[in-house]
Amino acid sequence: MVISSKPAKKVALAALALSVVFFIVTFLVGRWSSSFAIITISWLILSAAWIWLVLAIQFHQRGLAEQEKLDMSQLAKTETSTAIFQTPSERGVLFAVAQKRLDLLEKWFLPVFSGILAAYQIAVGLYLLAKVSEAIEFGVKQPLVCAICMTAIAFISFLISRYATGMADQNQWKPLRAGGSIFLCVAILSFVIAVGLALAHFKMLVVINTVSFVIPGLLVVLGIETALNIVLEIYRPRLKGQYSRSAFDSGLLGVINEPSKIFRTVAGAIDYQFGFQVSQTWFYKLLEKAIVPLVLFAAVTLYFLSCVVVVNPNEQAIIEHFGNPTTDGNNVRLVGPGLVFKRP
Repeated sequence: MVISSKPAKKVALAALALSVVFFIVTFLVGRWSSSFAIITISWLILSAAWIWLVLAIQFHQRGLAEQEKLDMSQLAKTETSTAIFQTPSERGVLFAVAQKRLDLLEKWFLPVFSGILAAYQIAVGLYLLAKVSEAIEFGVKQPLVCAICMTAIAFISFLISRYATGMADQNQWKPLRAGGSIFLCVAILSFVIAVGLALAHFKMLVVINTVSFVIPGLLVVLGIETALNIVLEIYRPRLKGQYSRSAFDSGLLGVINEPSKIFRTVAGAIDYQFGFQVSQTWFYKLLEKAIVPLVLFAAVTLYFLSCVVVVNPNEQAIIEHFGNPTTDGNNVRLVGPGLVFKRP
């Protein structure tokens, strides 16, 4: 059964429209609120919009090629020919226009676009990194309103990411993985910005200022990865009928988007080394399903372990809060030996 490219095209077009809306909203909200972190993520969303645009073009051309094959198969069933001196093979060459355009697009246009995208990400990332030291936020206008806006963007981006990634399990829709990965990145960073804005309402700007550094750095890393993928693509052997991953399909974001694939690769290596299907045991399947909750639980546990301090005998310690050794009453919190509890 041949799967049509039309559903994937519709998803790409819908995600493209949302990306454009998200870019405009985040850019204007960032300007209005004087939030550099929101402005930086708007440029990351714009790169996602370019990816969705290319995916929409790719699936549109694939749909034309599929329709062309269907028309050619119907034409082959007819016993009469529209041209007396034309052979069936000549007719196939004549009508295989859409497939040639698709081959040309995937062979040349996608690498060229990947190079342009890599240059954009590196240039914008370096520009934002140069400006970030001047844009450290000491106050954001209406941070709670901005936090609600970023939460909405994070939620919608997460839904589109999960839907596109689920569709990418089908071989014909695998290119959607690139869009799903970058939208998940947008969703995570938007949520972190929302949390940072909520904390900024209480004059705690550590999170929002940290994100202002992280996003430009991430853009540079993604641009360098895409450029390296273009170079490696030149030397990668190509097999007919095998899926060719686009250079802008980030492997770094793919690890975050589909962590289960790491365990499938590890499972294959374990099966090979032990000589039997270790990956099919109940313990391995349980570990694969529970690994993400376990990692999150471990991270939260380690974070809250910072609430506990052990002061050695014959020593004293001063408990600081964000570098401030005094309490609200301007008293230094001095503790003696033993087990001491503090804020995380």
